[in-house]
Amino acid sequence: MTDNIGRWDLSQFGGGMTLTWDQAEAFITATFPNHRVISGALVDDSCSFAPGSCGQAYYDLFTFENRTLEQDQDTVKAGR
Repeated sequence: MTDNIGRWDLSQFGGGMTLTWDQAEAFITATFPNHRVISGALVDDSCSFAPGSCGQAYYDLFTFENRTLEQDQDTVKAGR
């Protein structure tokens, strides 16, 4: 997701709809110079684009700050 393909939609913040990662970082830094990230989420909405892919997303690793999720046991599930 950090390659040079326009994948990031920051239109809700007044930015473009198909920004590269470098463009998205530059926009956020310039627009919100004192921003702080206070939470993060990995949201898979592929089911809304291709109904046959519901429940079919796979990720090798997900890292947010100092936490890396490597296996199913690292996740928190609703009510479990």
